[in-house]
Amino acid sequence: MYDGWACFSEHYVALYIVFWKDGQLFYVLLASLKFWIGDNCATNQLTATTLGVPLVGCASHRFNLATKNVLAEHEDLVGAVSALMVALRTIRNRAELRRHTSLAPLRANATRWSSAFMMLERYVRIRDAIKRVDAVYDLVPKPAAHRRIVALVESLKTFNSVFKKLQEESISMKSVRLLFDKMAEMFPVTGHYLRPDAEIVHSPVFESAVVKVSRGTEADLNPQESQALEPFQLEAAATE
Repeated sequence: MYDGWACFSEHYVALYIVFWKDGQLFYVLLASLKFWIGDNCATNQLTATTLGVPLVGCASHRFNLATKNVLAEHEDLVGAVSALMVALRTIRNRAELRRHTSLAPLRANATRWSSAFMMLERYVRIRDAIKRVDAVYDLVPKPAAHRRIVALVESLKTFNSVFKKLQEESISMKSVRLLFDKMAEMFPVTGHYLRPDAEIVHSPVFESAVVKVSRGTEADLNPQESQALEPFQLEAAATE
């Protein structure tokens, strides 16, 4: 929200953030803003840079991008199961499948990795029933490919578990850092997005400093990290 006023030839403009919380309307002057929170898109990064404040990027956004990297390594498997599921969704094939299982075939949404996980998991559960649909038998992955799909599903269960933790209100930057470090160790391909110094991170020095303070290891702060935290230091109360 913009507000402004004029005094003789001088014109002033103020930019506020206006939001509701607990039934009350709050106005925050951006000049008092200490940091910016949002996903890691170019707009938010530019806004944070323009305001001269650190951007605390959305952990779920980074994690989604990292998970897509994992799925990209198994594009052949995802594509094969997707083609099978499309074939199963025709009226005749779906009717035949319904004779052998009450579970319906699922399709993946290109913008949501979780939908690919659900599709693969559903395939594993109903594979035996699918093999009884003669019209799609040739599309059913062979045993070697099936074993790879099962392994991928098990890996994605780990990703899904982490994704749910990231949605918890009590999650902290310290906890996120622990989760990301562990996932990058288990799945190196995710490091491109999950490393502390990943290119997508707008303010790596600030985030590193916050994590160290959260861990109680302020003594390990380097000069750049200490400087990043200066706006948050409280002045000691004057003593009489």
